[in-house]
Amino acid sequence: MKSYTPYFMLLWSAVGIAKAAKIIIVPPIMFESHMYIFKTLASALHERGHHTVFLLSEGRDIAPSNHYSLQRYPGIFNSTTSDAFLQSKMRNIFSGRLTAVELFDILDHYTKNCDMMVGNHALIQGLKKEKFDLLLVDPNDMCGFVIAHLLGVKYAVFSTGLWYPAEVGAPAPLAYVPEFNSLLTDNMNLLQRMKNTGVYLISRIGISFLVLPKYERIMQKYNLLPGKSMYDLVHGSSLWMLCTDVALEFPRPTLPNVVYVGGILTKPAGPLPEVSYRQRAQKLSEIHKDQPGHPVNRTVYWIDYILRHDGAHHLRAAVHQISFCQYFLLDIVFVLLLGAVLLYFLLSWVTKFICRRVKSLWSSSKHSTVNGHYHNGILNGKCKRNGHIKHEKKVK
Repeated sequence: MKSYTPYFMLLWSAVGIAKAAKIIIVPPIMFESHMYIFKTLASALHERGHHTVFLLSEGRDIAPSNHYSLQRYPGIFNSTTSDAFLQSKMRNIFSGRLTAVELFDILDHYTKNCDMMVGNHALIQGLKKEKFDLLLVDPNDMCGFVIAHLLGVKYAVFSTGLWYPAEVGAPAPLAYVPEFNSLLTDNMNLLQRMKNTGVYLISRIGISFLVLPKYERIMQKYNLLPGKSMYDLVHGSSLWMLCTDVALEFPRPTLPNVVYVGGILTKPAGPLPEVSYRQRAQKLSEIHKDQPGHPVNRTVYWIDYILRHDGAHHLRAAVHQISFCQYFLLDIVFVLLLGAVLLYFLLSWVTKFICRRVKSLWSSSKHSTVNGHYHNGILNGKCKRNGHIKHEKKVK
């Protein structure tokens, strides 16, 4: 009897290769707390047979593990200088310096480090040889989008912040969806809605004209091809995994390629004291726990999902493929207004035409007479002068 064991072994090995993936994570160059989440995620991916690589600057401290490997590059920070830089920013903010000024300084350091990575030819060529299956971007440092574009690899966003960026493309009705950092709720009065609108517009203007252009200049500097804008790269993400939760986020419209995975670092809580917020905390905990599986398992599931379905393009809405005018139906408004104007002029012309015809017919009927009817209001053949009617003489 012929043995089919070699064929089964070959099939099994092929299935195993198909399931295993090489995933590279580009964490921000500061905020070490983000690494706790990424290391937890890397361990969960390792259990599923995936291999995770962290792209880190030289001198950045991270505990060794067989759950992930490291790819180092010369950057502007190590762990010590990164912490010192952040602490100085916090001191400046608490001492009264404008928060926006400090945030722009952080952005400048992000882009300087990104310039060093993109310009490191040996680093980029080495990463290309690895042939990664997926890149995870932390939008706190948007250089991950540029690196994904350079490598020509599928990428997904893993946001470690408690926010829902408008750049995702989901509808954001400002009447009940508070903008991040607005300090508002989903119940707003007139003044609060005005504030929410102002914060939203300022945020969009800041991202469009201050943040994204800095990364676009890096791509132009190194002539990255094919040429794409940062908006194109942001919108090209296969999936948005947001570290927030329905227990913390106000209800809002969302999209199929946006998933909530908040609570990755959560562990069973200890008993709370007999204080005032206990019942509220317990209620939020119950809401958070009432979901299918732990957030880590859900995150791994969605990463596997986009790997299995080659980027899961079917989850993306067409919102990024239409123009501003199309999105807000301005073209339809224009057509309707144009139609209304044309209809107005048409009706106006028809009304005037009818009025002229009626007036002409009425005048003709009133002022002309045939066969004994009046002409100009007097008897035919008679001429009224000074109140008397004079008979015309017959012309011989």
